[in-house]
Amino acid sequence: MALKRLQSMEKKVDMDEDFAMQYCRKFEEYVEKGYAVQLIDSEVQSGPTKWFLPFFAVRNDKKPGKIRFVFDAAAKSNRISLNDM
Repeated sequence: MALKRLQSMEKKVDMDEDFAMQYCRKFEEYVEKGYAVQLIDSEVQSGPTKWFLPFFAVRNDKKPGKIRFVFDAAAKSNRISLNDM
């Protein structure tokens, strides 16, 4: 499910250059503020299951030139979501 969401976002970014620039800027902002970090292999926990919190970017017509990320804690994988926990 997370992979499908990523592929959908990649397609949207490929089709809209302005959206792609805003998306990259927002991602860089999250990294600068420490909201997101890239893990190295030794930081990834081992185990049979890995969970990903899917997210997507949306625009607000009243705020041109800005996007925001929406984290989907209601997304289900094997009938369980983060919200369920």
